[in-house]
Amino acid sequence: MRYGKNTVLAQKMSYIYVDIIFRPPVDSTFANLDSWTSVRKELRNFSEQSLRELEEERAALMSKNVILEEQLKESQDYIDKHLARYVSHYKT
Repeated sequence: MRYGKNTVLAQKMSYIYVDIIFRPPVDSTFANLDSWTSVRKELRNFSEQSLRELEEERAALMSKNVILEEQLKESQDYIDKHLARYVSHYKT
């Protein structure tokens, strides 16, 4: 199975997210549970927003790709048609 860059990034972000959510820090930096909850909430918001933005960008790029592939096909057909006519005109 092929993974795009967005899929790989999403997987990495989910691993980081799981590590932070389920492994509270050992040191006393976040001894206050409220501050740890706040950090988890900010991380969740950041990761969800980042994933949303990446998916929107991916969808836009996929749409552009489809349009450009169709334009390329039309251009190739046009060139093939007119080149064949040009060659046959000057060949005779």
